[in-house]
Amino acid sequence: CHFGCPVLVPVRGPVPCLVLCEGNCMLLRALSQRAAPASTAFGRRAADLPSSRSVLDNLLPLRGMATAAARMARIGELKPCKPTSPGRRHRVVIDKAGLWRGRPEPSLTTRIAGQHQAGRNNTGQITTRRRSAPHHRRLYRMIDFHRRRADPAVVERLEYDPNRSAFIALIQYAADGQRSYILAPQGLSLGDTVECGEEAPFTPGNAMPLRLIPEGTRVHNVELHLGRGGALCRAAGTSARLQSKDESYALLNLQSGEVRQGPGGGT
Repeated sequence: CHFGCPVLVPVRGPVPCLVLCEGNCMLLRALSQRAAPASTAFGRRAADLPSSRSVLDNLLPLRGMATAAARMARIGELKPCKPTSPGRRHRVVIDKAGLWRGRPEPSLTTRIAGQHQAGRNNTGQITTRRRSAPHHRRLYRMIDFHRRRADPAVVERLEYDPNRSAFIALIQYAADGQRSYILAPQGLSLGDTVECGEEAPFTPGNAMPLRLIPEGTRVHNVELHLGRGGALCRAAGTSARLQSKDESYALLNLQSGEVRQGPGGGT
């Protein structure tokens, strides 16, 4: 598969065989058929093969790895609900099975000013009734919209951000171990390496100047002014098509049909 995870397939006899998929998986091939002849079982006798219980015990962690990889492959996909009621019959939600379920990175969060007031004025009196504090939105995740560091970073995990519709990715730079939040584009998964700059490869999650991107490519988090960070196409499902470009400017075709002009050297 794309993630290089193992695949368990049934073979002759009660002992399953761990086969390598098309991805370059580094796991070793497990012991195979128990019912095979003694001359064909990797040059060993059938009596030297381990029991089915020991082989299954060794394959349990590998099955967990395959399940985790399958969850990562479903992140962001649309999942229809079971029609248990008329309201749920046509409901479609986003699959969040592979997202991080813990708390966000403490060094990259800050409290939103005014969220704790809950309808109160500067003296503490309630001026708007029946308004409670949004507990799930008290911590704001500071996203790196500038992407100024050119050294590579590794994606640690994908998270849900209650303050925006798009998912975010926590990356860690290999040089000094610094962590940062970026917008998670489609196709980004755990363990991927992201870079920024003119020498960055053309893969999802990398940032580069618009003059280096081929025309007709879909981009997101686009700068309108040099050095001010991404301002366009930051929500979930939004993108812009690079219509034309030169050394100074680039024309972006938005999903609304509007054509915006951006700096050719912007990311």
